[in-house]
Amino acid sequence: MYLKPNKKQLQLEKDIRAEIDKDKLWKHVEYLCGIGEKFSGTPESKQAVDYFVESVREYNVPIEVYEFDSYLSYPSHDRSRDATLEVVAPSSLIVNCQSHAMSGSAPLMERELVDVGPGDLKDYEGKNVEGKIVLVDFAALWTPERLYIAQQKGAVGQIAISGDPVIHDMVVTTVWGTPTKESSIRIPKIPIVSITNEDGKRLRELCRSNQVRIKLSVDIWKGWKKVYLPVVQIEGREYPEKYFLVHGHFCSWGDGMTDNVGGNVHFIEMAKIFWKYRDHLKKGVKIAWWPGHSQGRYSGSTWFADQFWEDLNKNCFAEMNIDSPGVIGATILQTACTSELKQFNENNMEELADTFINSPVQTKASTGIFRAGDQSFTGIGISRIELHTAIPDGSPLKGKTTGGGGGGWWWHTLQDTIDKGDKDLLHLQLMVNMSTITRLCNAEILPFNFTSVPDDFRGVLEELHEIANGTFDLSSLLKKCDEMKQSAEALEARLNRLMTQYATKNNEEKKPYKALLAKVDERLMEIMHTLQPVFCTESSRFEQDPAIRIPPIPGLQPVRKLAAMDQGGDEARFLKTGLMRQRNRVSYALSQAIKIMDAIKKE
Repeated sequence: MYLKPNKKQLQLEKDIRAEIDKDKLWKHVEYLCGIGEKFSGTPESKQAVDYFVESVREYNVPIEVYEFDSYLSYPSHDRSRDATLEVVAPSSLIVNCQSHAMSGSAPLMERELVDVGPGDLKDYEGKNVEGKIVLVDFAALWTPERLYIAQQKGAVGQIAISGDPVIHDMVVTTVWGTPTKESSIRIPKIPIVSITNEDGKRLRELCRSNQVRIKLSVDIWKGWKKVYLPVVQIEGREYPEKYFLVHGHFCSWGDGMTDNVGGNVHFIEMAKIFWKYRDHLKKGVKIAWWPGHSQGRYSGSTWFADQFWEDLNKNCFAEMNIDSPGVIGATILQTACTSELKQFNENNMEELADTFINSPVQTKASTGIFRAGDQSFTGIGISRIELHTAIPDGSPLKGKTTGGGGGGWWWHTLQDTIDKGDKDLLHLQLMVNMSTITRLCNAEILPFNFTSVPDDFRGVLEELHEIANGTFDLSSLLKKCDEMKQSAEALEARLNRLMTQYATKNNEEKKPYKALLAKVDERLMEIMHTLQPVFCTESSRFEQDPAIRIPPIPGLQPVRKLAAMDQGGDEARFLKTGLMRQRNRVSYALSQAIKIMDAIKKE
């Protein structure tokens, strides 16, 4: 449920926004951009950590720095030294290229080049790529998945065509975080290089009418490095153990102005201001700067999720990843959240826009959550809300194959320099984020509304049930969705009645309600821990799914393959066995959520 903030809360938010020092914020930007490229585990990365520590300690804010070994990979700071690419037939041509972190390495080899278009699984139908190098489209966040597909198909290398005149740096493993013994088989074994859009068109044209042979070499470092993870914890007044986790990475490609120096300086100001106003926060705030994002595929946030799993499970009521604020020209502010925060998010953004967000900035609320960018806490089931920025379509600043950075063409390149930042937008976005976090920390009860969640489940399950066409029955889950809808609506009505009663009481009369409200909060978090993992992940709450495209309720997605199979064959029967177990997993989660909702109604 959502309660509109009272005058006291609105004044607190205003006071907090007024504390932001826009000039000091930009001074932090200048220093961090001046360090240059901040690969995890390097002296430059440690210099950034030292600056974070010194900056927050200037205001007597306590900060702890964790040290651990992380599995990382580096291209060369001189990109031209990573790889070579030469066309040797039907004509001779040297092509500028660069490789990526976590690529496989290979000495100079000569092979046939095969164009497989986008490079998704279906694009390999009817094509023999065994022992050959494949030409694919660069896909920003999904380039690693396409490299893994090529490796599975027997290719010995891959060339990715950028959609832009520049080549974007990437980390190309589909392993989320530092590998386990089981996930290590996904570490790329074959090399990949990327080329510009112009060179890609030239190679693609050659492939249309000729057998093309190329020479390719790649030399990329992989190994273990010590990294540093700074964390600030600010306890709230009433519930000191509970906290909102705000986080983002500090490793970078290039100077990293828009990815993610802007986020790093947000954290410094947040630490300063939330520490000053800690006695005005009911629940606390925890701030984390992640290493290992750019060169370790989210290894810092994954380590944190593993190391502090029990604390996150018990005490973290919501989280926000901040990546790429303050991008020049990124005048579209678009918030995203998990479903239970949809009502809060829409009302919050509308109220903040009426208060201080002015034209030409556009605001959009309540788009869905997309798993990327240190979203390492989905399996635990933690609520999520965040603010993204975007450069409007048609702007000359916008790239075609960018996966972040507001969409700027310089994303993940050495051109991500301080001139790509906007001081005013950086300040504005910090005001939005701090207001949102303050409002959530001070909510009398967590503003979760689960009435739309059963619809999310039902929409996916209905589609899969129809696709199964009688080969697998999901009707029992559809009935559970209807039952959960009724329970969620009754729960929302119960919470509204409870908070209406609470609002009429004076301070002394409110005291007996505090224990009940705290207990309800715990229950609402339990519902999240029950539903989100089965809706968003295939693995357990203690593992990380691969860094690939994962549709909702992934455990039941193989239903899509079943209808086309020989139902009497081994493959179909094996698949059905797995699907039955996944159906049980979803059914149990829905039942548990209903049980918790019904229990809250009786309290």
